[in-house]
Amino acid sequence: MKEKLEGVRLNTIIFALLCIIFGLAMVIFKEITPETVGGMISAALVVIGLVWILQYIRKDLMSDFYRRDLVNGLFFVVLGIVVIVKLEQVLDLVPVILGMIILFCGMVKLQYSIDLARLKYTRWGLVLAFAVINILYGIIMIVEPKFISDVIYLLLGIGLIISGVTDVVTIFVVEHRIKNIKKDLEAAGKKMEIPQPESKKDVGVESKDK
Repeated sequence: MKEKLEGVRLNTIIFALLCIIFGLAMVIFKEITPETVGGMISAALVVIGLVWILQYIRKDLMSDFYRRDLVNGLFFVVLGIVVIVKLEQVLDLVPVILGMIILFCGMVKLQYSIDLARLKYTRWGLVLAFAVINILYGIIMIVEPKFISDVIYLLLGIGLIISGVTDVVTIFVVEHRIKNIKKDLEAAGKKMEIPQPESKKDVGVESKDK
């Protein structure tokens, strides 16, 4: 179970860092071309796939047999290759793809916020705010209104940065809450420990010694 959680944490952080890096590139290099963006998406898919494959190589098959890390990894690698090979056909879908990524990240944060609320975490509203921002931003990028068409890649870059940063913050907030709950449960378990009474044999031995 611990290894599975570590895998989820690693995947989330890597994905968030990729979003931040690509977002910064799109903001800094304002004249970036759709072809470059398509290449970046292809590279990101391959990297994510390789991470899945490495996790498969490292995992203990006996303790975690049903995880499909290898299948996931190969799928993302092949998808990355397809994107770069069929780049001309994919170019028109780049804003939609990136918008869907931002939207998906928002949906994940929405679930995290609900989970934190169920765990009685007082600041779950912060994660909910992150989720709403991501979801709205993603929808706008997918719809792509005419008034933003000229700066679509700049806005997508900003959206990716926001998504990546909030992903990292969210994962650490969730981890912090889970650790606190574990500590509370361990403390409660120690308080409930009842000392075992002495057996009659032990009492008899003590009386003879006296």
